[in-house]
Amino acid sequence: MNASILSSRRSKMLAALTVAAALTLGACTPSTGGQSGSAGGKTPEPPKITLGEYFTHPTDLVVDGLTGQKITSTTGSEARWAYLPGQQPFNGFLADTVNTQLQAQAEARGAVYTPEAHDRSAEWLERGCVPGTTALTGREILDDPRLSLPAGSDVELTVACDTILASGTNYGQKLRFVRGTATEVASDFVEIIYTNTETGEVARGRDLIKPEALPTLYDALTDLAKIERPMSGGEVLPPDAATLGDLGQSLSNVGFDTNGDILVTVDQDFIAFLAAGDPKVEILPTTLKIPAARAEEILTPLGAGISNSMAEALPWAGPAAVPSGREYVDCDLVPCVAVTYDDGPSYLTPQVLDVYAARPYAAATFFVLGQNIAGQEDILKRAYDEGNEIGNHSWSHPAFTTLDDASVAAQVNDTTAAITAVTGAPVPMLRPPYGDLNSRTLAAGGLPAILWSVDTNDWQKPGYDSIVAQSVWDATPDGIVLMHDIHEETVAAAGAVADGLLERGFTLVTVSQLFGDTQLPADYFYSAQGIRG
Repeated sequence: MNASILSSRRSKMLAALTVAAALTLGACTPSTGGQSGSAGGKTPEPPKITLGEYFTHPTDLVVDGLTGQKITSTTGSEARWAYLPGQQPFNGFLADTVNTQLQAQAEARGAVYTPEAHDRSAEWLERGCVPGTTALTGREILDDPRLSLPAGSDVELTVACDTILASGTNYGQKLRFVRGTATEVASDFVEIIYTNTETGEVARGRDLIKPEALPTLYDALTDLAKIERPMSGGEVLPPDAATLGDLGQSLSNVGFDTNGDILVTVDQDFIAFLAAGDPKVEILPTTLKIPAARAEEILTPLGAGISNSMAEALPWAGPAAVPSGREYVDCDLVPCVAVTYDDGPSYLTPQVLDVYAARPYAAATFFVLGQNIAGQEDILKRAYDEGNEIGNHSWSHPAFTTLDDASVAAQVNDTTAAITAVTGAPVPMLRPPYGDLNSRTLAAGGLPAILWSVDTNDWQKPGYDSIVAQSVWDATPDGIVLMHDIHEETVAAAGAVADGLLERGFTLVTVSQLFGDTQLPADYFYSAQGIRG
């Protein structure tokens, strides 16, 4: 928040001619309530808001099933964050938050952020939050080698993350966005994002405060920080709407202690604005401690629910882990590649499935032949259940352009029916044999056609090393690698291919994950040159 803007607003507020009574809301003003059953016949005063210590989160909180993310960009950014299992709304909210800052950093350099792959390094296998790093100083974050790859990169923005709350179905993640150089910290700010995984509600920490509760916090803040309130005609002026809006935006650090009490830190810029140069006021962030008993008064239902779950010490009961192919992924943020296998299922396919089941951030797509499904139903079902994608590769592998429309449709429809009978799921796409298609056969097939950007030519048996090298080094973000799970040397290379791609920073996604939320039309095709048609 800009301090000069705040000072200007304070001047206008001081110049106001409106005479108003002092606020009666909040921790600082006694209640004047009427009859009650309490002693003295007065309504009991609510528990007071007091000064608290800056919210420090646990540094050893571990939540199973998170999908860690990590990027380094030549536009001057490095970032870590982590998604909850599955398709939680929290994940998209978090991705948008990170993406906004990555794009801002890129724009400052006259560029646009796009995901990048890198040289191989085993360090790319360790992704997600490094516990405790958001509690470091800004300088320590910029200098911490655990937060960056590769060493010596020209970085101006570092994003660190921590899980700070996991109670019942409530979860919170803290992000620190630190900008600077080797000698200077230029900016440093916090975003805390909370969610209830049962309801899907998501909010930034500051948005857990009810707008109508801001006058209460303003009252408590000015009293506890000993800040003189503006006066007019001998009466204390209430804050205007702009001041309350600035207060709401100044609540950068909203946390919960183990008793469910709420710790709300007001940024020092806002304290300086209210103090207006008063030398008696210490210009530091001020933390207000709000008793859990006042959670429903001060917080939104999401916030009050979090406070209650902490007070009751509820164990984490969030979403269960899901296979990689069912995870949320944003391929606009991280480099993604889809590894695909054609012509199965075969007796070799389980070896490929073992590779992907044993690795995080890894799923594959299998384009299967209808004629090969009989007798291999268990293999196909396993592939699907473990999060891999099943696509259509025709019934018997003919060149589609040599067939009439009815025959193309039969090749596709019969295979789709056989796949769905095993998996119980729709078939989202087609790979025409040999990549042979035209507008006529595309229409007859009735499914989006997915070709490839990297052809390993493994059917020519080029050897293990060639298959690994082509798959790993020719892959680019948003690419699709073509192989076949019917060749022994291809299957033998599957582990080395997966590890090589992961060590370049790739996330190994299904074809559908590669396209995200885009619903591909039936006449769509991904061309052999990697161009989305």
